[in-house]
Amino acid sequence: MQQIKNSSCFCVFISLLFLVGCNDSSTTSEKNKTDTTSVVTNTDTPFVSAASSMPVYDPAMEPLTVGAKFSKKLGDTLNMKMYEFTLKPGDSAELHSHPDHAVYVLQGGRLAVTFKGTGRQIMDLKSGTGFISGALSDAGKNIGSTTVKLLVTDIYRPLGSGASSMPGYDPSLDPFTIGGTSCKLFQDTLNIKMFECVIKPGASIALHAHPDHATYFLQGGKFELTTKGAKTEQGVLPTGTGWLSGPITDSAKNIGTNPIKFVEIDVYRPRVN
Repeated sequence: MQQIKNSSCFCVFISLLFLVGCNDSSTTSEKNKTDTTSVVTNTDTPFVSAASSMPVYDPAMEPLTVGAKFSKKLGDTLNMKMYEFTLKPGDSAELHSHPDHAVYVLQGGRLAVTFKGTGRQIMDLKSGTGFISGALSDAGKNIGSTTVKLLVTDIYRPLGSGASSMPGYDPSLDPFTIGGTSCKLFQDTLNIKMFECVIKPGASIALHAHPDHATYFLQGGKFELTTKGAKTEQGVLPTGTGWLSGPITDSAKNIGTNPIKFVEIDVYRPRVN
């Protein structure tokens, strides 16, 4: 597999792909703006609503510590942590705390989740769904017959000392202003936007800008990247790659033969209550 030339370029390559495919269609952006996914099957209320009255984040109970045996860390920088969390049938995760966070269901199944202060809920999680939640404390058990695998991005606010040295985010080039017609919106809340995008071979996007963000490739591929102020580079990213990045401005193209599919979480800081 072709490797990206250096670690600095690698970070930027992974960061850029939020909207490569967003010029591919011109008919679905309005639909995407309202496509918020609910994953609680025993009520009509989205998962995030169940957490609205939860306790504030307790750093002594962070998931990567309490649930270390279930976790695979993908990134820890800019006051964000990205990790895969896997529960096999019968596995239980002890009580732990999240700050504001985004969750994408890589592999679905049935969980019994106990929220501190509000009781227990049975949740049937569907693969390919995503949601955003505020701070909460919870515990969970896989009560189904399939392994549940979640992609979690925990967001610690404010940004603090881990600030990126990349160019500042330019809101006039916001990807969502420029257009995201091949990107499916999961949620836009708590100053966080969460999307799933599919980039067809040959598709490209004009210059656009990201704030702090997280990217995870559900289906990798080959692409060409031009970062503002830098030369054009090419690279290959494998399926299952995850990365965190600060603000960047770039343009890109899928130069491979297969679609590229990824999840993007853009974080607009500081949070405005």
